[in-house]
Amino acid sequence: MATNNSINSSFANNADGFTLGGGATPRTLTLTAGNLSLSAGGSNTYTLPAATGTLMSRDSTDTVTNKSVDAASNTITNFPMGAVASIVGMTTGSTTSTTFVGLPSNANAVTFTKRYASTKLIVQINMSFFFTGSSDLIVAAVQIGGTDYPVAQMFKNEVGSGASISGVISVTGISAGSVTATTRVRVGAGTLNFGTTNSVGMSIIETY
Repeated sequence: MATNNSINSSFANNADGFTLGGGATPRTLTLTAGNLSLSAGGSNTYTLPAATGTLMSRDSTDTVTNKSVDAASNTITNFPMGAVASIVGMTTGSTTSTTFVGLPSNANAVTFTKRYASTKLIVQINMSFFFTGSSDLIVAAVQIGGTDYPVAQMFKNEVGSGASISGVISVTGISAGSVTATTRVRVGAGTLNFGTTNSVGMSIIETY
């Protein structure tokens, strides 16, 4: 039968296979509604943290905090992908704006939920168009949170002929939560046109 050990003495219950050492500070081992089993060959040491806390089993469902995992020396599987959003559509109209404006079509924005604050957004834009009048620089951008991020640009010198541009950028510093991304354009000179055969596509992936 288990008994309390006196101060500065050891309590041993060898039949159950454990020993509590004595010392100036009393030690307490409490087992509530369960069994404690430590089984291993050879000489093993199990170190418990010097703080009050809860130990977790290998296959229990738990939420942990204040932990760091080095991905270089650990294998992480089934890593959840963050937000994925895309928009593809036809657009018609024109613009002569030398500052960023939305596309003539209303179908130029997508709203999604960014899952993590520490991740970045990989944004890709593909756009086809044609110039009339003088021709010059065209820049395609994505606007997030009121900031325009240039994604692709080109100089177009042949008036009236069609062209297309595409580009990819990484956007950091975007908070978690609802995010609206809008496709925007600007020109250096001339008129940028979108006809019935032109299209605009944008895709966004959240990643580390």
